[in-house]
Amino acid sequence: MTKNVLSKSLAVILILLSVPLAAQTVEDYNKALIENGVAWKAGSSTYYPSFYTGFAPRVEDPNKIHFHLSRGNQLRLTTPLDENTVLTYLYGMKSREVLFDMAVNEKLIKLEQQNQLGLFKSVLNSPAYSITHLIGQNNSGAVSKEEFYKQSLNLIEKLNPGRIFSIRLNLTNYISRWKTQVEEAQAVGSLADYATKNPEKAITLINDLLPGRVNAFNLTSELKAKLNEVGQAVSSPEAFVTKSVELLQLATQNRYSFKVLRNGQLLPSLYKDGSGQIILEYPELTAIYPNGSVKDYTKDRDGNQIPIIREPGVMNFVARSYHDVDHIRSEPFYGFIPKMDYTDTGNGIHNPAVRTYLKSAIYKNLFQILNIPTNNDTLWVVSRGGVSHGCTRMSAGHVLEVRSIFPSANSNMKKLTYFGNASQDYDVFDINGDGRPEVMGVKYFLAYAIASDSGAGYREGAGMIAQSFDRDKFYAFLYGQNQFRIENGKYIFINPYVSQFIKSKLSDQRGKPFSVRMMGEFELYEQNYEKDKMQFYSMSSSETSSLGGSSDMASSGKQLVRIFG
Repeated sequence: MTKNVLSKSLAVILILLSVPLAAQTVEDYNKALIENGVAWKAGSSTYYPSFYTGFAPRVEDPNKIHFHLSRGNQLRLTTPLDENTVLTYLYGMKSREVLFDMAVNEKLIKLEQQNQLGLFKSVLNSPAYSITHLIGQNNSGAVSKEEFYKQSLNLIEKLNPGRIFSIRLNLTNYISRWKTQVEEAQAVGSLADYATKNPEKAITLINDLLPGRVNAFNLTSELKAKLNEVGQAVSSPEAFVTKSVELLQLATQNRYSFKVLRNGQLLPSLYKDGSGQIILEYPELTAIYPNGSVKDYTKDRDGNQIPIIREPGVMNFVARSYHDVDHIRSEPFYGFIPKMDYTDTGNGIHNPAVRTYLKSAIYKNLFQILNIPTNNDTLWVVSRGGVSHGCTRMSAGHVLEVRSIFPSANSNMKKLTYFGNASQDYDVFDINGDGRPEVMGVKYFLAYAIASDSGAGYREGAGMIAQSFDRDKFYAFLYGQNQFRIENGKYIFINPYVSQFIKSKLSDQRGKPFSVRMMGEFELYEQNYEKDKMQFYSMSSSETSSLGGSSDMASSGKQLVRIFG
């Protein structure tokens, strides 16, 4: 049955007929959802499989995606949007609609609980976006490739509000400032010797060429040689710029070698403008998600108790003989949502895995705070604090969204890199390219206790912590009292530490973090919480029963879940 579903979906992938619905915007969709997490009324089973009903773009190149866990219990996913991502975006949205409709119409699945699929479809078919019309124009040749790109990018921005940034970086200016660091590094010898004797400092120097967007951690012989060429060119301004750009391209593995729309044409994102300045210009997605961490704590450099990041370092996602990177675990509390591991010991990212039973008296205020329908009795929200045995927990809708952004092929998923900071270190990043780095954060002020540290109670919430929903008190709990000052409602962090990463040997499975202090004052950037866009469904009894098997490969139910996920 699974193969039949897949072949039929591929056969109709370009059939874009749909019944127009009432005008609907993504803002209307968000208003229809609860504030945080997802809630439902438990029926014949407490947990249902689900699929993603949001609008994030798919990025097929794993080298483009930076996935970063840091102090403050948040994950940042940053990726440039190359022309392939932009030009295929609308087709991807419509092909998902075709697949979902087919599965429902042929009774392969039955929608359960809220009808988010209906909301998803109403947005896709809304005259506010004219997606089907635009695809039809492109198919008929009525619009140029450049115009289709322009309108597609505009729709990506509209459907992902607050998370698409138009980046324009003057690399000539960055290189000019960086030159001072290069000169200081080679004051006592060549940069080749410097890199050999000071590998961590060399990695930091390379990444400082374009902070936050160069994330080298393998100090290869090629990288050392190119760095040495940069040093040798320091006396020639033109040659120094040329060699620095070559170093950037090598260190990023040509991450920015794609085309963008400029002056009505699709042209390289890296270019020299009329005044001779080297410019890097492109659209970029950055999404920030709150996460739950291990239920264990450490002290920072100032004595504050903070959550431990259990798996610090840089490593790739893992597949095994009995499952792909998308592991559909059998335990119901995982909700049949992909669990994606980045260690062989089984630590990775997954859903909240803790149920909040809303009919308990301790949660009576949540209905109003989170705008939960009164007939619901079950809630999934992620606790932004210590809660897990070692994994990184995410909101259920966010796991589905991240998987929808990640490459579709398992072979590319295994090339995708996870970055985990040292527990004391922040994520400081220039999110919009304005030259002012900020401490990354997200507007989410919720954490809870769990009933017990083992057994069934480990999957049951036991009340929200006292600081929940109070921004000032929650940040004091999350970061520590003396980590920031509040000025005109803004949080200012002074001289924060960040993590850089390096592999001692190129063959190592994990690169280790090391801390670097950034001098100055940095504001806290708070991204809005992305509401959970996901649709519950049920399957036939035979496929549902196969979800309990240990091997994903032998389970038709798990394969069906994977098609939708």
